[in-house]
Amino acid sequence: MTDQISDDTIVCRDPDTLWRHVLDGLLVLAPQMEEPIEISTPGDVVWQLLDEPMAIGDLVHTLAMRFGEATSAIQPDVNDLLHALLAAGAIRVVR
Repeated sequence: MTDQISDDTIVCRDPDTLWRHVLDGLLVLAPQMEEPIEISTPGDVVWQLLDEPMAIGDLVHTLAMRFGEATSAIQPDVNDLLHALLAAGAIRVVR
């Protein structure tokens, strides 16, 4: 994934990434990471949804519907989270 995430980019969790729930979200540790990333709620919902490959546009739409927010309001936060997870190796681009 480049700096530009498009709505039709399909991503999913990397199967070798470890994760666990904590009080207010979850911890994610990809194989090449030295320290885990803490993802707070509602970012943990993104992690749950990425259990299966999903297009970014569908992910944002699903989150908007679930939380009653406009897609334009949550898109930047979702993009930031996805960039961080991708840079860490915790998610991968399917296509």
